[in-house]
Amino acid sequence: MVFIVRRFCHFRLILFLILINSMMSTNSSFKVLFDLLGIATLLAFLIHFVKCWMNLLISSAVSSAFQPHLIYC
Repeated sequence: MVFIVRRFCHFRLILFLILINSMMSTNSSFKVLFDLLGIATLLAFLIHFVKCWMNLLISSAVSSAFQPHLIYC
């Protein structure tokens, strides 16, 4: 549940940055700043998301290797 809540917060942050970016589209310096901020946020989100899924896959593989009776399909 915490994993889903964190993903939702990241998604709201990305939407907020896109909204700010569209509002500031008239001023080019703000647009470049928010474009870079949006790209950095997306990269951080993707890295965090991949890291969480890799940890989940590794932990499930390790737990199923040591406790084969706990595998659920």
